[in-house]
Amino acid sequence: MTVLAVLAVCFSGSLLAAEPAWPAFHGPKADNISTDTGLLKTWPEGGPKLLWRAEDIGNTEFPGYSGVVIADGRVFTTGNVKVDGDEKDEKKAHSFLFALDFKTGKELWRYDNGPGWTDGPKFPGDRNTPTIDGNRVYAFSALGMLACVEAESGKEIWKRNLREEADATLPNWAYAESPVVDGDLIVCWPGGKKASVMALNKRTGEVVWTTPSIDEVAGYATMIAFEQDGLRIYANMTQRGFLAVNAKNGEKLFYHKHPAKYDINATMPYYFDGKILLSSGYGTTGTVLLKLTVDGENASVEQIWHQKKLDNQHGLSFWTVTYTGRPIITGVAFGCVSSSKTAKSLGKTGESVKAA
Repeated sequence: MTVLAVLAVCFSGSLLAAEPAWPAFHGPKADNISTDTGLLKTWPEGGPKLLWRAEDIGNTEFPGYSGVVIADGRVFTTGNVKVDGDEKDEKKAHSFLFALDFKTGKELWRYDNGPGWTDGPKFPGDRNTPTIDGNRVYAFSALGMLACVEAESGKEIWKRNLREEADATLPNWAYAESPVVDGDLIVCWPGGKKASVMALNKRTGEVVWTTPSIDEVAGYATMIAFEQDGLRIYANMTQRGFLAVNAKNGEKLFYHKHPAKYDINATMPYYFDGKILLSSGYGTTGTVLLKLTVDGENASVEQIWHQKKLDNQHGLSFWTVTYTGRPIITGVAFGCVSSSKTAKSLGKTGESVKAA
């Protein structure tokens, strides 16, 4: 069973006074930066007040690991659910997208997105966070089913099996990326023999372009979208490296080798100021900082530094920022050392600043 709880810990005023918005994985700009103000400096005596609690967001032993997204008074997440007729067989569970009322936690609707990931030894359940775009919600299941549904009603608008269409071998721990909406496109990285990357029309589900296979299955990270010198770029980790494509047509721009033990490239890349930060765990490659050069419709990277000791296994390695209306890079990379379970900071040249 998955339990979702909301606590009044963040704001000095009422948590529910304004309509919060966190529409996608890592936030509105995929940088984990929130512009909220009025945060509490201390917790009240006795701890935070529980506002509401929602249970049965999936009802298998391991329903999943999906994050939540919020917009227009609704909370969305996913979880594995045993379907009618197979209530006792978790191996036949389906992936469901849930919508909850933000103020009460009441379930508004649930949508069946097909068979779920149920491989017991490999952490069963969805690990993909939904994406909200206006009045639509997109869910990409651990088995590669991409669905677009109405945010208000849960009614299906369109649905495609990207794993099947891309002729893809499922990654060892299933798909973990969250779909990204960019302009009129929604983009996923199925890592197949027919397509490494697929961009679809977000309204109709029609394929706009695909990137030919690079002979690698998908990684486990979510892609980044950015622009440099007039060139819009989509980039993400793959099974053994880092791939960048032209956002206009899907053409491959460059590929940078970045192997990791067990082929687990699960840390989201980070772009800033003409540089790209990559990190992976298990003491293999660790962290590298790349310099990006753009020349018209072409792009390339060269390594600035490499630090094997910062091997961030999951989540996001990032460069610390100050925030005074906009983020300002202060030049320190921060992440976790998976081998020693400690935090580590690196300076601009990759030298160790401190560990905790």
